[in-house]
Amino acid sequence: MGMAVLETEDGPLDTFQIGSEVYQSLSREEQQETGKKWKLVDSAYPHWRHGLRKAITAVQQVAQVRAFATERLGGENLRRYTLAVRLSGNQKDLTLADFHRYLRYCGIRQVIYDIWLTDDNRIRRIRSHSITYRSWREPGRTVSSTSEYWDFGIPAALTPPSPDDIMTSP
Repeated sequence: MGMAVLETEDGPLDTFQIGSEVYQSLSREEQQETGKKWKLVDSAYPHWRHGLRKAITAVQQVAQVRAFATERLGGENLRRYTLAVRLSGNQKDLTLADFHRYLRYCGIRQVIYDIWLTDDNRIRRIRSHSITYRSWREPGRTVSSTSEYWDFGIPAALTPPSPDDIMTSP
């Protein structure tokens, strides 16, 4: 689970994620109009519905190591791997097939991951970076996206939005 604030051209956008379910906050205008605070984002990360561990394991099968370094982060020596993931359309693994459909839907050809691991192979941080050639606002314009995840295993006091606060799809 996680909570993030996405910086967009229209201002900050709160995002809340539990497993494969991703919720985005509605604008003030939408909140006044609907009486709701959140909307469920249907198209977000369909490959995660198989579970994050399975998604990571599947992606490891097709990732190519581009760089390796040892870094000190938060007082800890970590191994940092930079991986490039390009998928073909004939994936036999269901998780990879869903991941490929998601990337194709978004117009993404490649995802670059930076993964920081401890000596006992625990993940400390993940960064993903992609460029989409399919801008929803301006066709033909590229859009860059970078996501970072950290503090794995730390207890969180987040609770999912109440069903009364979620806008239903039309």
